[in-house]
Amino acid sequence: MPESKPKGASMKPRNKSPKSGAANPEPGTATLGKAGAPVPVFTRPGLANDNHPRPPAAANDNDPPPPTTPMAAALARPRQRLADAVGKPRVDARLFPLPPRIGRLDEHFFSVELPELNNSVSRGALRAADFAAAVSARLSPADLGGLVRVAPALDADAALYVHGALGVIASSIVRHIRVETGNDATSAGLALVAGLEQALLALGHVTRLAPRDQEMTSWRIRAPLGPPWTWTGTDGERRFGEAVREAERLLGGAERLLWPVRAGFVALTHAVAVFDEATALVLEYRAVQTRLATHPFPAEFLAMRNFLGAFEVGGVAWPGPNATYAPSWNALDLAVGLMGEQFHVIARKRADNMTPDERAFIEHGIALPSLCVLLAETLHGPPLETLSPAAIDQLVRDLDRLDVARSIARLAQATAQLASVHLAAIHKNLEDPVARMTPEERKALGVSPETGVSSTPLSVTKDLRKARMNHPLVEWLTNYGKRK
Repeated sequence: MPESKPKGASMKPRNKSPKSGAANPEPGTATLGKAGAPVPVFTRPGLANDNHPRPPAAANDNDPPPPTTPMAAALARPRQRLADAVGKPRVDARLFPLPPRIGRLDEHFFSVELPELNNSVSRGALRAADFAAAVSARLSPADLGGLVRVAPALDADAALYVHGALGVIASSIVRHIRVETGNDATSAGLALVAGLEQALLALGHVTRLAPRDQEMTSWRIRAPLGPPWTWTGTDGERRFGEAVREAERLLGGAERLLWPVRAGFVALTHAVAVFDEATALVLEYRAVQTRLATHPFPAEFLAMRNFLGAFEVGGVAWPGPNATYAPSWNALDLAVGLMGEQFHVIARKRADNMTPDERAFIEHGIALPSLCVLLAETLHGPPLETLSPAAIDQLVRDLDRLDVARSIARLAQATAQLASVHLAAIHKNLEDPVARMTPEERKALGVSPETGVSSTPLSVTKDLRKARMNHPLVEWLTNYGKRK
């Protein structure tokens, strides 16, 4: 008779493997292969048997420098390897994705050390060669060659990030060499960081942008906070970047409200509330530009602007970052239509410096009828720009279209006033301080004060402002539209 089993005893063998009969491995280990030894494994976060502490990651030469400020600490890359941090509580990684590795240049370098280097060179405390050496110590030719190889595999956000990071280094070193040599046209600074030009060309091919820093990479990526890099680290530069991002948020929001009306999904006469909401967003952004005019920062603005000059990459001269290349303000002007078809040419030229998606967005805005065109059709009259304010008033009242005409006119007036305030900000931060400079000081500026960064004369910007303010619909609102 087989020996009877004591009552209550388990029928399962203890510490035996179901296949080999070997003892089960300790929790947190696994046996690999038929005769493999137990090896440590990481279980998923939150499992009950995941209670074995992990040793801290050893410091190595690839670690970033320790952060020196709370903001730098928030931006710095984690000092532990990802595998060592698997079991620890983490924020949603989708909100704060780790930046692509760019040699040993981390976000602390771009937000703190880079502006310190730039300002030291500008003061004469360092030479351009010192700047290049500081960058090359963390960004070797092998690092840049690796970026060239992986560039086609980067997703869109990562490619823009690397593009912007390399672009801000390029515009910095080019500026320093130009000041040092007295040659405002040279692009020789790129050669001081071996492999930088080839990497810029590769990233430009992937992003389909000019192979240097652009408006998108300089101010708009990672909205609402913006990119980590800065040329000067000043409060004025920060305010300028915020204004660019706010234009996208507020003016872009206004344009998106108008799109269903322009596309024919909402009747013009049923969209008064839509126009009023869009006007409120434009007025909110007008307040942003008003603060730039009433609280100017000319020295900090000009210091930043010095880094925006055109330079050659791959034998082609590429213009610097220009806030007018942001799509939403252009799209809103197309949607309202105060400048007519003459603005289509300007918008297309600006779109050449936008991303492919933004270029398509601008073309779509050109194809759709503007609010001024739609209002003229609703009034069964000729184009508004050919009418006098009095003639517009007669049509509006005869056809009982006062509410919708007044609502569109208030939006048109708000965009015209925004252009005027923007010109006031340009005057306070650029024209007025430059007028007090000596000829030698003016010559030392990195970008001509008589033109925009794109070499477009400021007179063109002033003419566009005048076209908005003098449009018959805006004049009708001022002279007639407020009457019942």
